[in-house]
Amino acid sequence: MNNGELTLVQQISILAEYGCTYSIHTDERSEKFSDVHALTITKNGTVVGGQSIKKEIINYSGKIYCVQVPSGMLLVRRNKRAIVCGNSGHPPEVVWKLAHLLADAFGYTYNSKGYKVLNHVRILQGDGINRDSMEGILAKLRGSMFSADNIVFGMGGGLL
Repeated sequence: MNNGELTLVQQISILAEYGCTYSIHTDERSEKFSDVHALTITKNGTVVGGQSIKKEIINYSGKIYCVQVPSGMLLVRRNKRAIVCGNSGHPPEVVWKLAHLLADAFGYTYNSKGYKVLNHVRILQGDGINRDSMEGILAKLRGSMFSADNIVFGMGGGLL
């Protein structure tokens, strides 16, 4: 992660009233192992994860607008707090764009079959996942010679 990306993530965290620390865990076991770069988001000293986010239902009778943006991420202000949300776009296209952005930012190597493997990072896609979307994502990545090693799939309601 370059300094510009790191600064941006930390700025967004601060705007949302969260803390953000960056660390590198050096792995010297072998040349085959890469160092691990970690961003830890905290709220009042507690690490924040998907399971710790308070979910609530809000009754609303006004209009609801949907938006799709090229980055797939929105900075939204609600109740005087800023949050980052996403999940906009067609999963194969979003993952394909993200793979290219990560390749530009972190670089990549080629595996023994000639496919690109991202350096230091991987993609976790959990939104909109079902059998068809997984096949579509993998086909889109394969078309740009990205290895399936670059992605893991989460399980949302589509697989239940």
